[in-house]
Amino acid sequence: MCRDDTLSIQPLGDAALIVAPRGDASAGWAAAARAALLATPLAGVTDLTPAFGVLGVFYDPSAISSGPDESAMSVVRAWLRSSLGELSIGETNTARQIDIPVCYDADFGLDQDALAAHARLTRAEVIARHAAGDYVVGAIGFQPGFAYLTGLSPELHTPRRSSPRTRVAAGSVGIGGAYTGIYPAESPGGWNLIGRTPTGQYNASSSPDSLLKVSDRVRFIPISAEKYELLSRQAERTAPHAPNSARPALVRIVSPCPGLTLQGTPQQGQQHNGVSPGGPMDASSQRLANRLVGNPHDAKTVEATLIGPRMEALRDLSLGIAGATPLGFGGARRIELSAGGTIDLRTLAGGSRLYVATPGGFSALSGDTLFGINEQPPGCLQSNKSQRWSLNFSAFGIRDADGTVALRVLRGPQAEHFAAGAWRCLVTDVYRIGSHSDRAGIRCEGTPLLSDNVGAMPSQPVCHGALQVPPDGQPIILGADRFTLGGYPMIAAVVSADWPALGQLRPGDRVRFVETTLAAAERARHAAEAELNRLEAAIDLRRSHDTL
Repeated sequence: MCRDDTLSIQPLGDAALIVAPRGDASAGWAAAARAALLATPLAGVTDLTPAFGVLGVFYDPSAISSGPDESAMSVVRAWLRSSLGELSIGETNTARQIDIPVCYDADFGLDQDALAAHARLTRAEVIARHAAGDYVVGAIGFQPGFAYLTGLSPELHTPRRSSPRTRVAAGSVGIGGAYTGIYPAESPGGWNLIGRTPTGQYNASSSPDSLLKVSDRVRFIPISAEKYELLSRQAERTAPHAPNSARPALVRIVSPCPGLTLQGTPQQGQQHNGVSPGGPMDASSQRLANRLVGNPHDAKTVEATLIGPRMEALRDLSLGIAGATPLGFGGARRIELSAGGTIDLRTLAGGSRLYVATPGGFSALSGDTLFGINEQPPGCLQSNKSQRWSLNFSAFGIRDADGTVALRVLRGPQAEHFAAGAWRCLVTDVYRIGSHSDRAGIRCEGTPLLSDNVGAMPSQPVCHGALQVPPDGQPIILGADRFTLGGYPMIAAVVSADWPALGQLRPGDRVRFVETTLAAAERARHAAEAELNRLEAAIDLRRSHDTL
């Protein structure tokens, strides 16, 4: 029998939890906990993310089987206690030893002089101490396959660069604070570069996709520039490539649409590799767009932000349109276009994101052309060419008379670390959505929320809807393309029933935050799911009548 006091379990909104043993846990415990839970799965749990001795547990509240008098979160808590209660703090999986070749040539170690000056060592001593380290993967995040390695010699602890580089080459080995790590892909970055490895860290097309896993032990093996070039050429020859497949061209975009992407359902189960789930910002509108043309939920749709596309059909096709539809559309709608026909969706009304679906889904966006699939999946119905009907639906949330959007929130795990009065400011003041908001984070402008531990906490798994507060006190609400880990304190989380409304916020919109309870949040999620199911049933009924 496990004791209730063996685990610390903290909510992250109404769809995630942070679990850790009481006491100082290790990366090995988090990895072992993840393995134990995978061995006793619970339906509805979507992701398990270990990081620095804690484990993020993500789930769909509407998919957890619970009784009439129990919450989804209580079911998940009971599962965690049953599966992990007897797992000791020091328990680990058998750690792998991974040796990674690194070239410490000055052309790759661009910050070796700065590291040496900070440590008051010579460049040769810095390199020797770095290469002699015995490292452990504490977490993977920032980008897919980016491993935060603990065990760096204290002499080498160096603050990140005050001005991050706009381009850091793939394979670059860097030092940031108390960690060292390897950039898996070219990206901006602020870590101090000490060398480079020719060994690939992440490839979504390979198995396993990530070279390193949490709790792995890592050693760096110094190599010459000549050896680096040889290994780089070998890696290029053996790298797996995604197969090319022919797809029919369906639509041409005939007007600039910079915020246009293709989105399917979130990619679950990969946060432990640093892969954000992604998916639509307004999943409810995307589901309806898909249902209007008979697609399953996971079919890829167009997501347009702030400005919609003007589209030309390259063949006869049906389109399901939902979200922030243009004025005059009357809500979510299915229309038919003959080859050569056009539709103008540029002026979005009521929200920020529009979704466009086609039977079978879109498969790719290349240049100005949208491609479909070769064959329609089972269940996709061909539509009557004269059909044109709409559905009155809006997922844009609760609005006050002045247009202010009310977002319901639950307290976050670091709420108590904020200055006295910060919570009162959050739930009484009105914030404005900033112009630099995107799919990763929605920036709020208003009364600063001051914390007493900014920069003092290790990165932890974060959830969709988390309100993280950076040093300037202006909260950022994390979106679909958030990083999997976050190092800013989390004062609150927007409840999952309001994520679609969150995805429809525009720069300049006014929002206020309303504290709610877990029970109310779960009721709201179930009510939203029931309403979507009702609308989908109505769509199915209408489509069946149109095909008789």
